[in-house]
Amino acid sequence: GNAQLIANTVANRTITLTQTNDVTGTVSFNTTGSLGDVSYKELGSELNVAASTVGGNLTLNATAGNIAQAGALVVGGFGQFIANTTPNTTITLTNANNDVSGTVGFNTTGSLGDVSYRELGAELNVSASTVGGNLTLNATAGNIAQSAAFSVGGNAQLIANTVANRTITLT
Repeated sequence: GNAQLIANTVANRTITLTQTNDVTGTVSFNTTGSLGDVSYKELGSELNVAASTVGGNLTLNATAGNIAQAGALVVGGFGQFIANTTPNTTITLTNANNDVSGTVGFNTTGSLGDVSYRELGAELNVSASTVGGNLTLNATAGNIAQSAAFSVGGNAQLIANTVANRTITLT
């Protein structure tokens, strides 16, 4: 079944579920406040995230499978997405309304460990990342930048062409 995890009645409450969780359906999160962080670890074959609003930082760790989504992710802080315990697992977060205010980071292993991410916000800012396969980043309304080095084992496709005069800066 699905899991809906809510800690938003009072600002800055956190959700920390970092043991061996196994949700076969979707998982959604809802916190408020800049310290309303979420850390979640999934043991099952896929971590499928439903529409979620996280006031602080979001860390998702799929230890045995892929990371996918069934709804938009709105995150006030950074987003860290990890699917590197099992080689060739993928991260596919391509909802048109994803909006992570801080940096986004990705970790996969294996030559088929691809990452696809789409961002609606003003800037898609990539933090330190290691992608075993191909990396596709699509900034639909803003620029693409980086806050730290990232490594890609396959091809990288960076797209920032939906709105005129957007830039891609990797320095």
